Amino acid sequence: MNKFYKNIKKNVLRYFSLVRILSNWWVHLGIKFGLTAAEPVLFRTRRGILIEAPRELLVDFREIFMSESYRRGMAFTLGENPVVLDIGANVGFFTLYILSRLQGARVICYEPLAANFRQLERNLQINSGYHVTCFQKAVAGRSGDLNLHYDSRNEYTTTASIHRDKKGNTETITVAAVSLPDVFEENGLERCDLLKMDCEGAEYEILYNCPREIMDRIGNIVLEVHNVPGRNNINSLKGYLSEMGFAIQRSPIHRNSAISEMLLARRGQAA
Repeated sequence: MNKFYKNIKKNVLRYFSLVRILSNWWVHLGIKFGLTAAEPVLFRTRRGILIEAPRELLVDFREIFMSESYRRGMAFTLGENPVVLDIGANVGFFTLYILSRLQGARVICYEPLAANFRQLERNLQINSGYHVTCFQKAVAGRSGDLNLHYDSRNEYTTTASIHRDKKGNTETITVAAVSLPDVFEENGLERCDLLKMDCEGAEYEILYNCPREIMDRIGNIVLEVHNVPGRNNINSLKGYLSEMGFAIQRSPIHRNSAISEMLLARRGQAA
């Protein structure tokens, strides 16, 4: 019975977040109950940010704007005019969430897949006047060409990976990739207040190959963690980030979440 009431509470909190963030929150109810056939769906935040969401990505939209999976449990503030790196930006939901929550943020996005990137650009085009830069590139352990394995059955993909063993990822594409040090260099970054990563297993090689001098410029990290063969698992990543001076916190995940593990790391504070 306690589990039942806990699940009720979680769902209530999700809808509270939706109403708190979106000015046209009822559109989601129209979708849920089959009252609208809009494709894509257009949401508007209370700060006036427009979000064009393809229906096949509504699960991902709900993760960010209802479950607030990338912000839940964050006990830190990012200060004025924060610099945010969005690695694995997909169609831009996290970037739009940041713009709707953090005034004056500078966001730099990296997304390698063409269909995702077109929708990312579309979401930025309908929101003018914000400090956002986007690159159609992957981020990897080193700069150069990179093979990504992806599922071509859907127009958009959220599972493209450097690893072949992802279910449904039967197609391979070669994309341009850049290392995290080169991201800092090409954008002239002295600091990154928040690094968000959703890289389907590439997070290990990105971070493990990043020199300490760059890691020291990163204030906070929030990332979806994927267990892959070898030493690449959440425990090894926690150990590495602790060595780099971060306090680690594992974020609770909603029972209906498509995200398996979320890790929060903040600089020099107890979690």
